[in-house]
Amino acid sequence: MKYIASIIEMLQHDIPVEADSEEEALDIIEDGWYNGKYVLDSGDFVDVDMYIRKVEE
Repeated sequence: MKYIASIIEMLQHDIPVEADSEEEALDIIEDGWYNGKYVLDSGDFVDVDMYIRKVEE
């Protein structure tokens, strides 16, 4: 029997943001992340999930 194993790691980094609204704060953080300003690494690790599913043959 064949299986596919999936490992999903969750990283979290808290960043203080000055903004006029939650939406603006999210826009600021998203722009920064997409432009490489915030890069999460193993020091930001908070959780892991592992899943197995059978491959139909």
